[in-house]
Amino acid sequence: MTQLGQFKYGIMRNKITGYVDLDQHFEPGRYWIGFWQEIVEFPSPLQTIEFSEEKPEEGVQHLTVLRSRDKDGKQVSLDISIQYRLPKANIGLIYKDMLLAYEDIFIAELRDQLAKAANLYAIEDTWQNYESVVDLMRLRCEAILKKRHVQCWGLQLWGVGLTKRYETKLIETQVKKQAQRTAIATKIQASVRATTRVLLAEYKKNVTILRAAGDANAYKITQLAYANARANLVSAQAKALQIIRDHVCPAFARVGDNGTGIATCHQSHAMEGKQLVAYQNQVLLKNLKSTHVNLPMPAGLKRPMAADIEASRKIMKGETTPARRLKLSKRRLTLHDSRDSDAQSPSVGNIGDASENAHSPNRLLDMDTLGEQLGYDPERDVSLGFHEL
Repeated sequence: MTQLGQFKYGIMRNKITGYVDLDQHFEPGRYWIGFWQEIVEFPSPLQTIEFSEEKPEEGVQHLTVLRSRDKDGKQVSLDISIQYRLPKANIGLIYKDMLLAYEDIFIAELRDQLAKAANLYAIEDTWQNYESVVDLMRLRCEAILKKRHVQCWGLQLWGVGLTKRYETKLIETQVKKQAQRTAIATKIQASVRATTRVLLAEYKKNVTILRAAGDANAYKITQLAYANARANLVSAQAKALQIIRDHVCPAFARVGDNGTGIATCHQSHAMEGKQLVAYQNQVLLKNLKSTHVNLPMPAGLKRPMAADIEASRKIMKGETTPARRLKLSKRRLTLHDSRDSDAQSPSVGNIGDASENAHSPNRLLDMDTLGEQLGYDPERDVSLGFHEL
């Protein structure tokens, strides 16, 4: 009873005659073959050949580094790992050509062909064009092992060694190249930053221009609205004055329009500018409720004139009639005499009290006298239509 272990292939050999059955293959298991026969074993998993100074893993033959020269004649040492597989159908052919020393033959032929492949490229290509170098060596491996009925499963180039002097120069060259690349990258970065600053300045300028234009337009719109408002106000005031001129007059001076039926004042009886000002003053006095006395300063008078606002209100409201004489003789305006000290203020009193005014040093000024100086006649103005408001 013979047992073939796991991860093994085998072929039968007669121990007496030495005959080997190359066509029959055995897989892992137990076989009854007789004491005069034995099974020649071959590994079924991947096998590794490694050219390196480092100690390989268990089951891998320890070989020295692969030494060669590149196409420029520089001496190089390569660390290479190769994986191969023995097909079950080809183990008879492998035994026929190489018996059990097949791996030593693989190593010798691979070392020769890979060393020759290193002569076809410059050493710089191993790090500048790594894939092409590995592909070239893999093609050599496949071609060699295929002739030996074996499959080249993979190849890795994982170490490149040079002479000490050349490595020192190579490091210096690489450092300079890196410095050059760094300088170029710094230059590009500075250029990009400068371009960005220019764009940012352009954007800021555009923002400033837009804001200035917006502020200018806002100012123009505001001022235009203010001017239109003032113009509308002036126009409204002008229309109001025109309405007053057209409608405030004695009844006999009104002329009717046959087309519209609206009566307007005749041009000869329409109020003049001075009368319009006096009319507006009376309207103001009518709406003024804070005090009963006003001290206007008319032109041509040396002293302020006191006006009874309450009486003006009554006139404007029509509480008096044109035929009724305002009792101005009983109302007097007490003004400070010009001979008195200028430091004293003018005082307003009730002139109707004769006992107090008889002994007063102040002089009395009749309201009629003030009206004549101002050109204001209450009876005449009321008769012109003030009481009709």
